[in-house]
Amino acid sequence: MPLPAELRQHLQLTTGSRLIIRVQDAGHAELVTSAALAAELRGLLKDDGPSLSDELTTERHEEARRENLE
Repeated sequence: MPLPAELRQHLQLTTGSRLIIRVQDAGHAELVTSAALAAELRGLLKDDGPSLSDELTTERHEEARRENLE
């Protein structure tokens, strides 16, 4: 059964677009494009905190400095 044209236009669907149905709770489902879901997930994974690799590098430098002082 094809989706109504109004819905396809609203979701900006083109031929081959992938859709995902997310079930929120009993009796409620949400239809999203895979592109919209990917953008949402990128937002969740974005980290504005300090870089873990920078912290590790700093720790290693401090350990090396302490070892040289001993």
